[in-house]
Amino acid sequence: MENKESNGSPLLMGSAQFSETYSLGDIIDPRELKREENDLSTKIKVQSDRLPVVTDAKSAKRWIELTNSTNETAETGVSLLEKLEHHLERKTINGQNFAFLINAAGVYLLHNNVERQKSLAEKSNFSYLYNPIAESTQFIFGTYSCRINGVSIKEVMSSPNLSPSSFYKFAVESPLIRVNRTHTKVLQENQTPLASAYPNLAKVHIEEATGYVGALTSTSPERFEWQVSHFLPHPSNAENKLITTARNIIKRFDTLNQNLLSTLFNPNSSEFLPLKETVEDYLGQQDQRLKTTAIFQLGLHDYENIVKAYRKAKELAQQNNAYSPFYNLLQSSITQYIEEVPQEIGILTSDDLPLFIDPDKAIKDETVPTLEDLRKITGSIFQRTSQREYEPETERDGELANITTPNSIRVEFPKGHPNIFNIYFYYENEQGESTTLELNFDTKKSVFDWKPFIEDTRDPEMANLRKASLIATYSVLS
Repeated sequence: MENKESNGSPLLMGSAQFSETYSLGDIIDPRELKREENDLSTKIKVQSDRLPVVTDAKSAKRWIELTNSTNETAETGVSLLEKLEHHLERKTINGQNFAFLINAAGVYLLHNNVERQKSLAEKSNFSYLYNPIAESTQFIFGTYSCRINGVSIKEVMSSPNLSPSSFYKFAVESPLIRVNRTHTKVLQENQTPLASAYPNLAKVHIEEATGYVGALTSTSPERFEWQVSHFLPHPSNAENKLITTARNIIKRFDTLNQNLLSTLFNPNSSEFLPLKETVEDYLGQQDQRLKTTAIFQLGLHDYENIVKAYRKAKELAQQNNAYSPFYNLLQSSITQYIEEVPQEIGILTSDDLPLFIDPDKAIKDETVPTLEDLRKITGSIFQRTSQREYEPETERDGELANITTPNSIRVEFPKGHPNIFNIYFYYENEQGESTTLELNFDTKKSVFDWKPFIEDTRDPEMANLRKASLIATYSVLS
């Protein structure tokens, strides 16, 4: 039974097609890239033709299965890119991220297939013939083992003891390579005989790797499921294999991402100081793009994480110990970060209080209802009605304290329970710009929170809004 390698062409087709979505004219020579691709493809084919027959029937069957799997994975990846072509041309973030994630899954599967074939070749005593093919084949999808600051996607997936600081440097530096065009510097870190012989292909691998890392560190498992339903609602078996693999890789990166903040807020952790020093170094730089990336790659991709991190940093900064200056730096950096990209995140700070109230107008404490007062009134509401959602009148004759009269108000009992409710004050100006002050209550647990402010409801800077919100809530519910 023959065991000819026929995977060179599909793999190179995938690499070449994907590289066309980039703007790499400043770092590669397109003609040389084409020559390198053709040369490497020919080299693999010539070497494959010299492979002997696998004599053991079980090994031969497994060899063919792996070869077919490799070809199927490569061809499915190319086919998926064609399906995503419209989104890639439009440069939609979700479309490009999904392409990166699927390709990351593809190179992971291809790498593992070659590793398994290396084991079979060793068992059949022709490693000396197959290993050069394996090396060349794995170089084609070199994104998997491309090292950036000493870490690669391969290491992230295979090293259970990867330190938070090492992962964080990898996450921060990777997207900056694309921006700063420092591929040559990374090429030096990944210098091998094949990288020297095919430098343009090696630079494409670096570009792809930075894209993969950017997508993997910014895509939550929930976001990926949305992308799948949006871009590939009815996957074939081969496509589903790539999706399942991507799902597992994303889960690993998400776990490491979440571990960054938990480590950073635990000074007793053995990993705290190395990570703190790394974060401190990045946030102390003058380069605003670097600082923005450093905050983003702490896992601060969405409203919930940003608000939790800010409030925790502020709490720890107020403890007045040796680490207070660091947490002050982190707190101020998060504030600066949300001011840099406000439209993307939609978080407000105490500077935005005039949108909703007169911050200088004092409210007497004795006029403010308690959460127990609200619990009693919502209990009576549920005795009168079964409605879970309704819109009361907005004109309340001054009963909203000094909260600006909204365009509309909505009351919601999302769990059908009187103790848990939300109130939404919706505002829209003449230019069509809108914002919503959302008040969230669980009166049984004495919980009162809000959106979209980054500060806690108990923050002294927010005292007037807290008091006004409680008065307004009581009025709306009455």
